[in-house]
Amino acid sequence: MNRITLIAFYFQLGIIPCFSLPRVSDDNPYIESFFKTQKYKCGYPRFFTSIEHARIWFSDFIDWYNNEHMHSGLQYVTPNQKRIGAHHAIFANRNRVITVAKNIYPERWGQA
Repeated sequence: MNRITLIAFYFQLGIIPCFSLPRVSDDNPYIESFFKTQKYKCGYPRFFTSIEHARIWFSDFIDWYNNEHMHSGLQYVTPNQKRIGAHHAIFANRNRVITVAKNIYPERWGQA
């Protein structure tokens, strides 16, 4: 069996590894945010008991992340709602609700 280092394997696949440090400005903020969400999600296991356990957990996590998790960076819609264009109707409805609330309780909105 031929053995090669991980770095050599990366280069064979055309992957250029990144050795940047945490919180360095050239890191990808989107993937860093994704990793934090993943690690702090309730139910994140301390370790996986098998490859099947890891696959099931990540499959469930990705489904939750895309279809249930409201992202502050997406104005509190899910990635799937944004991807399919459903966010337009959601935002329009939010605006209607806020307008009605402002008309009923103007003192709460600094319009008294």
